[in-house]
Amino acid sequence: MSRALELAARGTGMTFPNPLVGAVVVSGGEIAGEGFHEGAGRPHAEVVALGEAGERARGGVLYCNLEPCCHHGRTPPCTDAIAAAGISRVEYAIHDPDVRVMGKGARRLRELGIEAVGGLMAGEAIELNLPYVHRRLTGRPFIVLKLALTLDGRLAGGGERYLTCEASRGCVHGLRACMEAIAIGSGTLRADDPELDRRLFPGCLGPPVRMVFDSGLSLDPGHRWLGRGEPVIVYCGRKADPGRVARLRDAGAEVVPLPAADGGLDLG
Repeated sequence: MSRALELAARGTGMTFPNPLVGAVVVSGGEIAGEGFHEGAGRPHAEVVALGEAGERARGGVLYCNLEPCCHHGRTPPCTDAIAAAGISRVEYAIHDPDVRVMGKGARRLRELGIEAVGGLMAGEAIELNLPYVHRRLTGRPFIVLKLALTLDGRLAGGGERYLTCEASRGCVHGLRACMEAIAIGSGTLRADDPELDRRLFPGCLGPPVRMVFDSGLSLDPGHRWLGRGEPVIVYCGRKADPGRVARLRDAGAEVVPLPAADGGLDLG
């Protein structure tokens, strides 16, 4: 299971809106096949591992960090593939909180005559997929707040570009790789004009969704984020100027009006 979790983490940043999943097929006490989910629409981890194992999967044990799916989505049910491969036992860490699965996958495996046991390294599996689990159980996004503060509790110093060091910026970019979107306020946009990219992961991860909370719609329709086919969402007040809304939409931004709240917009 530890190896399955290690494999699952290789898909970090590439699987949205799907979870991170790794799978290992064991036959005769040895690993016969392994794999991980590389992205939405791509084969699931179980199918990749079974394909690598081939005939050695028959009578073997499949380890995966998430309960196998039992429904038709972009790909067929993994439970059918597991049965067709002749697996005798499935060890999964946690139930998939997707309402289309949530225990149904394990039940389907048992109906097919396959032993299905959950709970192995469940804590580690939840931590790996915490944003996915949170969203599925609550219907709300998982949010991480990132702040760089001076020792006296300020967000900006005396004119230097960065308050942080190279090592801490590397940690921040590691977080960016795990997150689907990065959100800032219009004040940060004006003061810093950040790129909000994943430049430490060139070639393997595309840009995150860039979000700006901009009640007065100060974002320039000619800003470099726009016109590149990359997702940008601007949240504004419901009384924002219709002309500005139209120009930003024409430039490629998604503009979402929100009700007002004290000091800005109602984030809830």
